[in-house]
Amino acid sequence: MRRCVQLDGFDEHLDYLRNGDYELFAEPGDYFSYCNDTFLLLGAIIEKVSGQSYRTYVTEKLLKPLGLTRSTYDVDHLERFDNVSIPYVYNKEKNHQEAVAWPKLGNYEVGGGIRSTAVDLITYSRLYTDPSFRKARFPIRERVLKSMWRPLIEVNDFSSYGYALQVVSNYEGKTLVGHGGSQPGVSSYFGFIPEEDTVIVVLLNCSDAPADDLWRAIANVALDLPLEQSMIEETEYTMIDEEKKRLLGVYYVREGNTEAHITEESDRLAITMDGRKLSLRAENATTLVIEETGKPLTFYLSEDGIAWGVRVGLRMFLRK
Repeated sequence: MRRCVQLDGFDEHLDYLRNGDYELFAEPGDYFSYCNDTFLLLGAIIEKVSGQSYRTYVTEKLLKPLGLTRSTYDVDHLERFDNVSIPYVYNKEKNHQEAVAWPKLGNYEVGGGIRSTAVDLITYSRLYTDPSFRKARFPIRERVLKSMWRPLIEVNDFSSYGYALQVVSNYEGKTLVGHGGSQPGVSSYFGFIPEEDTVIVVLLNCSDAPADDLWRAIANVALDLPLEQSMIEETEYTMIDEEKKRLLGVYYVREGNTEAHITEESDRLAITMDGRKLSLRAENATTLVIEETGKPLTFYLSEDGIAWGVRVGLRMFLRK
C-alpha cells in the first residue's frame, strides 16, 4: 500500500484501507508482510475503546507512569527540550548528508512515531526485565507481556514475529527479541536478551543506516561471540544458471516506493536497493544471503518456477 501521511484521522485512513487502490497478493494468512497501514488499525481500536486520542492514551497510560520524560509524539514538543539531535537524509545527487526537519507522521505515528532517547528506552525496557518495576509502574500480567515476542508468524528460517516484536528463539542458545524502525532522518533498533537481562538500544540520526546490524554486532559482543557472527550458518550451495534466472528481476513494495534489483554479473549475484549494491551468496535454491550483512532474502516461486516475490526484512517485495 502507498503511504498516505496526508490522511487526517483514523476515519479517513479506514476509508483508504477499505477503498484504496491495491490488490492482495495472496489469501490472508498465507504469507507475512509488515505493513504500517494495517498496523495503525490498533490505534483506531484504542481510540474507539478508550474514548481518547491515541496520543493522549499512550502518553497518560504508558509514557508518564514509566517516567519517560524525554519521549513524545509531538514534534513541536521537541523545541522545549535541550540537546535534541538533528535528523539527516542522504542526498544521492549531491553525495552528502543533508539536515532535515523532524517529520510529522500523521496516523503512521501509531507504528513508531514516538521520539525518544536511549536513556528513556532503557527505562522502558525494564517492563520486560524487571518484575518489581513492572508491578509498580505498569502492572501487566507476565503472560500477556511475553505474548509480544512469543513466536506467532514465521518470518524466515531463524526468526518469527509475535505481537509487535521479532524474536530469534535460538541464537547460540539465547533468545534475541527486538524491533527496528525508521523515518526520514532516523534509523533505530531496540531489543533485549531475556536470559542475560541485557538491553541494547541503537539510535542513529540518519536515514537508511544499518541500525539492526550494529545491534546484532553489540549482541555478539555481549554474548562473547565473534563480532561479525551471522544468524545464518553459512553453507555451500552452488546455483545452476536455471535457478539463478528464476530469481533475477526487479521487485517492489508500494510502501516507500522501494525497489530491489536482483542482478548477475560475472557469475555473481547482487542486490541493488536504496542506491547500494551488495553481493549475494546462495543458501539454497530459493534463499540468497547478503554477504555484507548476513541477511536472508527468501524467494517465492509460482507454478512456472519463476519467483513472484521476495521477502526483504519484514516486507514482501513483488516482482515488477
